[in-house]
Amino acid sequence: MNIFFCADSYAIEGLGVALVSMLKNCSDTEQLKIWILCSNTTPKDEENVKQLLIFEDFKGETEFIYFNAKKEFQEFKNFKGNKLAYGRLLIPAILKTGNAFYLDCDIVINLDILALQNYISDKALGAVEVRKFHYTIEKDFLLNKLDLKPETSYFNSGLLIINTDVWCKENILERILAFG
Repeated sequence: MNIFFCADSYAIEGLGVALVSMLKNCSDTEQLKIWILCSNTTPKDEENVKQLLIFEDFKGETEFIYFNAKKEFQEFKNFKGNKLAYGRLLIPAILKTGNAFYLDCDIVINLDILALQNYISDKALGAVEVRKFHYTIEKDFLLNKLDLKPETSYFNSGLLIINTDVWCKENILERILAFG
């Protein structure tokens, strides 16, 4: 099971909490491959994560992928002060085929992460509906730029299930970049 996180030097502490909670509740960590997309992190940050995984007796695989969020997504608006959040858009290009589960670093996982495999579908993206655009901070931009109705729902991007095959087939990244 491919689990992705995006981290920078600010998110790395939260990543520790997310990893520990995930591993403590996972019935078989050998089934996990943890991918950490790093932008503006240090070698010490990576070493701390590796040591944490050893301490938690993690049996799966780990891979660190480095990217420059500021450069990669220079045309995009900052989101909560930077461009790190857009890193999740790179997942299908990294994984190429199969399903990816993206989790924000500030999440606490209180269930067996392997249970999420039950929610895989033939759609490009699976996410949890949150509320209507009418209530978002960015509502003026989103409603005017996308010409959406205020009662249109949006989702929490902190937990995503990405079907990379469909994502690539439907050129989702290209469509997002064209919009950005």
